[in-house]
Amino acid sequence: MRAVAIDDDIKMHRLLQFMLREIDADLDLVGTAVSVDSGVALIEQEQPDLLLLDIELENGRTSFDILQQIDSGKYLIIFISGHNQYGQLALRFEALDYLDKPIKSQDLFEAIVRAKRRFSQRNAQERLADLEEAMANFQQQKLPTRLTVSTSEGIFFLAIDDILRISTADGLVTFHCADGRKIHKSDRLRRYDEQFEPYPEFMLVHKSNLVNLKRVRSIKPGPVLEIEDGTEVAITAQSARRVRRVMETL
Repeated sequence: MRAVAIDDDIKMHRLLQFMLREIDADLDLVGTAVSVDSGVALIEQEQPDLLLLDIELENGRTSFDILQQIDSGKYLIIFISGHNQYGQLALRFEALDYLDKPIKSQDLFEAIVRAKRRFSQRNAQERLADLEEAMANFQQQKLPTRLTVSTSEGIFFLAIDDILRISTADGLVTFHCADGRKIHKSDRLRRYDEQFEPYPEFMLVHKSNLVNLKRVRSIKPGPVLEIEDGTEVAITAQSARRVRRVMETL
């Protein structure tokens, strides 16, 4: 496979070249660029399989400006950035592949694996729609209203408000939905705790449960949270006090 990297930091070009060799990702970095215009020209010339895109480029322009000028649905894409909280959320919640700077080799390897899997699960039109929604959230600087969960079983789109809780057990994360669905994914709950930090209604009430407090029916003696689906989640007295304080503000 062939890749290009577009980043206004030239040192990142060398780093990515080194990392791709180190992880033996079966990818050749066939070109690099530092701006929107040179990036578009490079992609049109090389017709790569994978785009490694820094989000923020020169003069306030972004990699989304590149994607608007090419047939973006035909490429595997991995975004890279060290800035813009809303930009990160827009990409992560859409399950687009995103890496924080400074990049680690293992993270790059895993992102490439995810990008390949996602590419195989979505057609070009669907991939384009995913990018357009992420772009809109990025440009409007607003919190995403849905979470895209990519698993070996397919890609699932979950409205944030409809997620009752996210639990973990035996290396699996489970999304419990208001319509009764339970979606399992091999992942860490900690990652979603960090991802949902800007949403005040989501609270890690126990090391194995991230709960949507808008979906809590009651706090019972124990203390125990009763969720709308009837599930009961045991919590500590300290967590119960935190839950009460936050619920008063929702």
